[in-house]
Amino acid sequence: IEARLIEAEARLNATQGGSQADRDAMFAQLNQLRATGLTTAIPAMPTAPTTQAAAVDMLFRERAFWMWLTGHRMGDM
Repeated sequence: IEARLIEAEARLNATQGGSQADRDAMFAQLNQLRATGLTTAIPAMPTAPTTQAAAVDMLFRERAFWMWLTGHRMGDM
């Protein structure tokens, strides 16, 4: 799970300032994690973020929940 979150963050930061394609890819990765990360799937998020700031907020919110669920938090939280 942690590796998938790191991959999503790397994709979000793939280009300077981020493009909508990168935000969409990060969004897809998070929804894939929701579908496969637990025994029972978590419902997918309905809409992708349209700004870089919203994408970063979404990523860190998801990361906070996943890290809490696994019993640890990343140092940058």
